[in-house]
Amino acid sequence: MTIEEEGIEDGLEKLRAMEQRMANMSPILRVIGADLVELIDSNFDKSTAPDGTLWAPLKAPRRHQRDTGPPKPLIDTGRLRRSITYQAGRRHVDVGTNVVYAGTHQWGTVHVPARPFVPIDIEGNWTGSLVELEFIKRTVTRWIETGSLSGAF
Repeated sequence: MTIEEEGIEDGLEKLRAMEQRMANMSPILRVIGADLVELIDSNFDKSTAPDGTLWAPLKAPRRHQRDTGPPKPLIDTGRLRRSITYQAGRRHVDVGTNVVYAGTHQWGTVHVPARPFVPIDIEGNWTGSLVELEFIKRTVTRWIETGSLSGAF
């Protein structure tokens, strides 16, 4: 009977620890936020959308880009790329930019083709790979169950 009681106490202790981690998810959300910023940065490196499709090429390079090799979309001054940040709270992580023209490039306009770099669509649905999404889910689950802070990607 003592063995069973100890097993129950161990189980309850693990559940309490999980409950505490679920009450404040900010440690793992900071890891996921940093990983998402890195993922978005890689989209700029590869000139691809989060789903892997290539961004529309530039119609014509700007004057200062003509001698530096093939021009890459969304990398003129680097301001947009450098502006991607995250902020983690207890139950959420916000990833984004404060650059006004970001939406023009993410969603496109009549005159500017969409070159999405953040892995969400206009409704807020994930547009990155399902592998990345599953990895995030596993990372959060591992955090809740064990407290492990290993990275998402």
